[in-house]
Amino acid sequence: APQQFRHFRLENQGLAEILQEGAPWEKMICKVEVPNLSVLPAGERLTLKSLCSNAFGELLNRWQTQYDFILLDAPPLSVETDSILIAQRTGGVILTIPSGKVTRQTLRWAKNELHRAGVKLLGVILKDVDTEKAAAWNEFSKPHATT
Repeated sequence: APQQFRHFRLENQGLAEILQEGAPWEKMICKVEVPNLSVLPAGERLTLKSLCSNAFGELLNRWQTQYDFILLDAPPLSVETDSILIAQRTGGVILTIPSGKVTRQTLRWAKNELHRAGVKLLGVILKDVDTEKAAAWNEFSKPHATT
């Protein structure tokens, strides 16, 4: 289940209440401490049926005219097929991969699943990276000599 509301210390009321109860979305979107970032929690009872509804598609279309980027936090591809159905409503997917926890075979499978579903893979974020190990091979972390 999406957990961003906890990270930003928000009540978990948002998209579910908009789609299922008709709550006004303008009042559900929360400004957070990060500049230029607004967050809409998933809500308590967000269902796949709600995310596949015309109402959700209309909301996405409306938000695209008001925001530069819309990021949806969805379950991992390997856990639920819901993520593919959600991804098909978007312009593409950015996978977040925990460092050292996912095999190349799993990544290939995810890429193929997205391709079969007609979903564009925009990129990958590697998270939980050991920064000391990464600095040892990352040329951008080393100072360059000037000539």
